[in-house]
Amino acid sequence: MNKKNISTLLHEIGYFDPIENFHLLKGGANNRVYKVDFANKIHPIVLKSYFIDDKDKRDRLSSEFSFLTYAWERNIRCIPQPIKKNSNNIGIYSHIDASPFKKKHLSVNYITLALDFYIDLNKNKDKAKNILNASESCFSIDDYIFSVNTRLEKLSKIKPSNPLNQKALNFIEKDLKTLWYNLLNKLKRFKKDYVLPKEDILISPSDFGFHNALLDAKNNIFFIDFEYAGWDDPAKTISDFFIQPKIKVPNKYLSSSIDKISTTLQHPTHFKIRVEMVFPICQIKWILLLLNSFLDVTCKRRIFSKTHENKEKQLEKAYHLFKKIKI
Repeated sequence: MNKKNISTLLHEIGYFDPIENFHLLKGGANNRVYKVDFANKIHPIVLKSYFIDDKDKRDRLSSEFSFLTYAWERNIRCIPQPIKKNSNNIGIYSHIDASPFKKKHLSVNYITLALDFYIDLNKNKDKAKNILNASESCFSIDDYIFSVNTRLEKLSKIKPSNPLNQKALNFIEKDLKTLWYNLLNKLKRFKKDYVLPKEDILISPSDFGFHNALLDAKNNIFFIDFEYAGWDDPAKTISDFFIQPKIKVPNKYLSSSIDKISTTLQHPTHFKIRVEMVFPICQIKWILLLLNSFLDVTCKRRIFSKTHENKEKQLEKAYHLFKKIKI
């Protein structure tokens, strides 16, 4: 991508100010994300070009833009401001002058701020008319099971074309599937305990965690990347928040976080039961997500966004998470 290409994209969306400089931002795993500076010194913007693929139909741009528009209208400011979008999968957002959140920054205060952000999103959820369901949203125990089974089926088709692929395939077939089938047997016995009242379905940032956060010079936290956002079971959101491995939130804060979210729900007891039920399902799902780098469609997304993942490291992380699962 050169300056002329960027200018053309900006012209398509109604930006005609001359560009002074631009550069690709790190961390956009699925999309190309650029910071654009203008010659007239107006505030820089972020241009996000969203990945599309025949095998991955989700409208990432609409999901993220609608979510940010809703949140911005609710006066939530720990996010980028949505500015413009077009039909060619280009979104324009305000640039936040901040750096990626790192593991060393993790504290009770930031965990509280993250949960407050989630709670604030849902204070006026009846106004969220344009919010779609989250990516892989789950509203029943069968939805959770379907999500894992679908991912397992895809990863079972990894081509054993090299020793590493064969190692990943052996792990899936011998270890992961055995654990999953044992968990399924347990879930069948307690399936009736999963109750999600409609009024307790919440708007979820999805892929929510400190791996998608920034800190500015004053240590203010901002959250980014909402292309999977939408309506979802809060038990899934809180489980993912604690399981995601990039910047791991210690499990010692899980109980207090569950209590904090439960106070905002009409049926807190159901919520706590659901978390206990779905947490190990979400752990297995995250193992499968870590192994996504072995799939062709993921490789295409990484090539598009100019990022890559070390498959061997991803497999090591998957083993590590596997050992922590208790059913």
